[in-house]
This record gives sequence, C-alpha cells and structure tokens, in this order.
Amino acid sequence: MNLNASPVLKGLIVVLLAVVIFYGFNRYIYAPNKETIRERQVELGRLSTTLLHVRETVENLPKVKAEYEALQEEWQRLEILVPQREEVTDLIQEISQAEKKAGLYIISIEPQASVPKELFTENPYRLEIEGSYHSFARFVSALSKLERIINVSQVQLYANPTALDEHDAVVVRCMLTSYTSLRRSG
Repeated sequence: MNLNASPVLKGLIVVLLAVVIFYGFNRYIYAPNKETIRERQVELGRLSTTLLHVRETVENLPKVKAEYEALQEEWQRLEILVPQREEVTDLIQEISQAEKKAGLYIISIEPQASVPKELFTENPYRLEIEGSYHSFARFVSALSKLERIINVSQVQLYANPTALDEHDAVVVRCMLTSYTSLRRSG
C-alpha cells in the first residue's frame, strides 16, 4: 500500500487516528475520573456553604456575645423575682415589714402544700389579718413593691366583732403565694 499516493487515505487515517486517541482518552482517562470530579464538586459546594455559615457566625459573634450578656443580666434579675429556693425566713421578714408599714396585725400565717408546675413551684400561705380596710390595701401595695413575685388571692373580708375602733375594724383571710424556680442556673 502506498501512502504517498492518496491524500484521501491520509485524511482518513488522520481522522481514524484522532477518533482512536479521543476514544482512548475518554475511556481510560476522562471516564474513570468523571465520577471523582462530580463528587469533588459536590464536596466543594458543601464546604463552600459551611465556610459561608462559619464566616457569618464569626461576623455575628460580638452581637451574640452582647445578647448573651444581656440575657445573663436579665436572668439574674429574674432570679430575684422567682428565687430557686423558698427562703421562708426572708419571706416572713418581708411580710412583717409590709405589715408594719401598713399598720395592721397578722393573726396567723399557715404554710400550705407546695404546688409544682412546669417551670416553677407555687408556695401558698394562708394569712389572717386584722386591721382597717385601708391598712390592708397598704399591705397589698407594700407586697407588690417587693423584689420577689408574691400573689394575693382568695381575699375574704369580715367585720371584726371584737373591734375597738376603725384600726381593727376588719379581719381579712387570704392566700399569699410566692414562687420558686425549678430551673437551675448554670
């Protein structure tokens, strides 16, 4: 066979050789690495997204720290309103001070069974008080100004049959409830 004789044959051989090279490249080099390339592109996309989230988090870190500190301060303030333990002695002292400010007399304080709730415990006390209607109002007002939350409910007013004057004209029976937190600070 004479290769010098036919330019068509030369062109055909070049095209055939190009097809064989292309087929060999695709079959033995590109195709085996095609799946690896796709997997690496997916991984690159996932890592790029993660990097973006990390950068956003780092940029927001001062804001998050400030929010955390503000929440810590708020938590400390709320712990005063709803302490973690019922400190009966402190509560009695606070009630006694409110009693003196109001100008009335507490006849009795009876602790009742505590009532656990989801986030706090109710600690009820049955009170019987002697004084005037206005002194009872001053007593409730003094309780409302305490640093802890105290609820006054089930208020019953009776005329005092042994009253000597207007300062002890009524007997008040009521339920006083304080609260303690079930959450522990950490």
